[in-house]
Amino acid sequence: QGTQPPPQPLDSLALSGSAVLPSTLAMSSECDSDSSPIYQIGTDWFSSTDQGLVLTLAINMVVFAIVLALYACFSRSQWLHLVYSPLADVDPRKHPLIKAPVTDIDPNETLEHTMMQRFFKMNTLMLSLFALFALPVLLPLYAVNVYDGMDISFAPPPPPSYPPSPPPYPPQLPGDPMIAEAPSMPPFDGIPPFSGIAALSIGHLPPGSPRFWASSLAMFIFTVIFLAVTRREMEVFISLRLKWLSHFRPQTYAARLVTYLHSPAPLGAGGGDAARPSSEEMMEALKPIFGDALVECLTVPRHPFWPGAIKKGLSVSDKATSGASGKAGAGKVAYDEFKMVALGEDVETSYILLFRTRAARFAAISSRTILTNATVGKHVITARAKPAVAPEDYAWKSLSTPRWIIVGAYIGTILFFVFWNVPIALIQSFASLESISKLMANIGLGSVRDWLFGLNSTATAILEGFFPTILLAVAVAVAYMIIPILSGMQGWESKTAIALSTQRKFFYFNFLVIILASCILGSLIETTDKILNGGTCVIFALLGNSIPSQADFWLNYLLQDALFLVPVIDILQLVPAAIFFFCAGCCACCKCGRCKGKCGPTGSLTLMLVKSCQGLKYFKLYGRLSIILTATLFFAAISPLILVIAIPWSIILARVWDHNHKRINRYALGVGFDTGGAYWALAMQQLCSSLMVSQLVLVAVHALNQSYGTAGCLLLLLFCTWFRFARMTSYYAPMAEELPLEECAKLDATTPADDTKLAEVSAAYQATFYGASKEDKEADAVKTEAV
Repeated sequence: QGTQPPPQPLDSLALSGSAVLPSTLAMSSECDSDSSPIYQIGTDWFSSTDQGLVLTLAINMVVFAIVLALYACFSRSQWLHLVYSPLADVDPRKHPLIKAPVTDIDPNETLEHTMMQRFFKMNTLMLSLFALFALPVLLPLYAVNVYDGMDISFAPPPPPSYPPSPPPYPPQLPGDPMIAEAPSMPPFDGIPPFSGIAALSIGHLPPGSPRFWASSLAMFIFTVIFLAVTRREMEVFISLRLKWLSHFRPQTYAARLVTYLHSPAPLGAGGGDAARPSSEEMMEALKPIFGDALVECLTVPRHPFWPGAIKKGLSVSDKATSGASGKAGAGKVAYDEFKMVALGEDVETSYILLFRTRAARFAAISSRTILTNATVGKHVITARAKPAVAPEDYAWKSLSTPRWIIVGAYIGTILFFVFWNVPIALIQSFASLESISKLMANIGLGSVRDWLFGLNSTATAILEGFFPTILLAVAVAVAYMIIPILSGMQGWESKTAIALSTQRKFFYFNFLVIILASCILGSLIETTDKILNGGTCVIFALLGNSIPSQADFWLNYLLQDALFLVPVIDILQLVPAAIFFFCAGCCACCKCGRCKGKCGPTGSLTLMLVKSCQGLKYFKLYGRLSIILTATLFFAAISPLILVIAIPWSIILARVWDHNHKRINRYALGVGFDTGGAYWALAMQQLCSSLMVSQLVLVAVHALNQSYGTAGCLLLLLFCTWFRFARMTSYYAPMAEELPLEECAKLDATTPADDTKLAEVSAAYQATFYGASKEDKEADAVKTEAV
């Protein structure tokens, strides 16, 4: 008693028709299941969910039109030149959103920006080719209902939602006899019909339907397209990357020498740097190996993690020397170094080696070790060379991060992923009016709950379609401000390495917290508990049951991002414009004269705040891309309707970001700085990971719907995708790391580096050790403003 009978078969029709469910009225026993009625689930092609999507589209189209009108007015104003075109000296009467189509490659652009535009083009092409098959084939197959016209009654709809009525009997007083409640069967509340969005998805198919082969064929076609386009893009990237590496840059003639001390050395009177070989001793040890090709060896001072421990222009040894005269900070530095050496631990120290030829540098960085247990001065060391990065890209202070802070940052990242899922799950619950009303009742806001139940269908659709996606965007934006702080505390070598670590965390955050965990149960803790208690097969059941039902939420999110967030944040520049107007208003209202020259349209404070909001951060851009692309890949074969929104979104975003790159966004490390496509390479790996997980999700959906043949084929496709992408990566990745030795020798013969260039390289790296003087910083600021 109390168990639901199994579904009743309808001969062969159950294998090719729409979903048919038995009534839950038959609850007595399995013996009576043969006489239980069978209902057909209807389809409401314009349900409240569909109304919410249409209203969201209408509202966002109005917002998009208003934003474009405001942009057309603001961009023509010389007064707002700082906000809307700080990098472009253009006629304010002619301010196009983009000058050239995204397919053009500007030779004067950075390689990173070129590859991002090609990344947009690749995804647009890939989704468009797949849409040619998915939209005309999958949508009709998902929507067809072979039971139309048959004598099978539709399931009664559920009753309308009302606030719960008060209990029919007064509350029991203390001392009264216990009132035993009569056992009752759960009432049959009806079955809601399929919405229009659900009827066009894989959830509309009955278990065991042969139409599941269509979705598996669609995933096979999409995978073939992805691998073919990816191979072409990798070949183009290799060609552009080799041309980029052939140009003169400081890092093409430099290497970072990392040494490890194997024997304790007595500290000199100065302490600090006396515990390691000097640059002269290293030059003497390396000259027999490289000869005249080695020009200079620069000692990298140790930069303590805590602020203020090193003053400008002083190395650690200088601070330790001055610590004897009463400066406690320097004495602490010397004591920490003495403790490390006295305990016999390996102390990592760095040097910058400058080479006259690219071939000598290639030989240095290609060797596993340059020195092994070699005696240099009074020290026994092992040394290996690593490729140097650009001088302005080094984060020397990060290399001195204490180990306990690094471990704490990793633990903090894990805890952040776990507990940040709580507000994400709360936001996901706002997608249903019933969930919002339950939340209001639990926190004691009964009047708000009653007001929600009194809303009409239009207001309900707007609330369920518009409100949760905006809150989710705000929660993601807050998380994107916290994650870079954690990455900066993990001891990375360069600012680009910190940014790449942040990009990886963004992908894991979008994948684990935003999409998977919130779609499954709403909490990573609950998900982990389910998997630990129920075994690994639980994850397949969770994925297969929950992901298809989230299609309407992600359709709303894509609409919000394409027609609301992109226009307001990226086109209208809401945050910089708000700061600009606030500073200008404060200057107009202030009568004390203290803010003169700081606030106002051309004030220094206004300029600094606006610049801080308009920095070019590729890891944030790719982070925003990953959440949309991952959701699109998840639902491309499950609910192909998402392609209708994803393709225009990709085109709009590519044009807007290209415009902002040319006219607005400033790179924090300088105008000519270029990472050489490092962010693009990581984004391609993440895109392949999203594709393989989407294949796994489709395997779970097919297996739960008793389509085991298609599930097995998709599982085989998953392994083939992993194998093929791993082969391509292992083949192309080494080519993109460094120029081949033959090319280095040709460049050395045709364009040798003279002493003037090498002196500039040496000065550039030494400037990163001690920092530039105040006069140099002011001169650089004037030069940047002139540019």
